[in-house]
Amino acid sequence: MNYRQNISRKNSSKFKTPAMGMIQAMADSDYGYSWSKHARQRMDERNISITHQEEKRIGDCIQRMEAKGAKESLLLTGDTAYIVSVVQRKIITIIARDNLKGNLFTKIDSVMLV
Repeated sequence: MNYRQNISRKNSSKFKTPAMGMIQAMADSDYGYSWSKHARQRMDERNISITHQEEKRIGDCIQRMEAKGAKESLLLTGDTAYIVSVVQRKIITIIARDNLKGNLFTKIDSVMLV
């Protein structure tokens, strides 16, 4: 059983979809950040999934942004964009890279490309 299957099974009874269960389990992880309800909904609606390795990378990026004094950031990975409240250590929303064209991001004080 891989990481995603384990999370989905563990939380499937509490959530409408396996993706929401997966995100809730990640919110309880040791990486030092959480996911907003909005981000969990967007991830589910847009059928976006992340790996355990990506989860850790996000945590590392948030630490680096915090060290540089960022407050509200846009984090761009290979195929996904995240709006992050660095102060709250929370993912506000998640967007697949294919859907970025034409979007305007406001109240962002920093951008990190990974």
